[in-house]
Amino acid sequence: MLRMCVVLFIFFLVALPASAEMKSFSIDSLTTIEAQYEGQSFVLVLWSLDCPPCFTELSTLSKLHRQQPDLKIVLVSTDGTAKKKSALQLVNQKQLASADNWVFSNAFVESLRYSIDPNWHGELPRSYLYSENNHRSAHSGVLTEQRLIQWIAQQKKEPQNQLQSPANL
Repeated sequence: MLRMCVVLFIFFLVALPASAEMKSFSIDSLTTIEAQYEGQSFVLVLWSLDCPPCFTELSTLSKLHRQQPDLKIVLVSTDGTAKKKSALQLVNQKQLASADNWVFSNAFVESLRYSIDPNWHGELPRSYLYSENNHRSAHSGVLTEQRLIQWIAQQKKEPQNQLQSPANL
């Protein structure tokens, strides 16, 4: 009987949908993220609960991630820790719990934005497409499914040591 209870407990743990966790994004977090994904292509997406176009982009990313589970996605909520619970709920709802999820950790968002990109002024959604050689291309506005599919295909064609032209991103 005990063995059966243990088996059922393990089954339910495995069967439950994954729940996202969010790391605190601080001034040096981008350096950590870039080091973690060094030599790999990935998408870094900045979003907010107050940004309806961000929901569209998150849905697109979710769809593509289900189709291509090897797509590496880093999501950074700019809402701050006060809205972390709501941000987590949305990430789980969009089935992006397996993404690398972060949330801005302090109220002085200007310094966090500047640490990501001195040319970024807070418009959302804001995305960065990183190639395998950590070359990145910034994109303001919603990334379309077509654009992301094109970028993914380009990553598969590009040799790791060849720099990409920013015009192609």
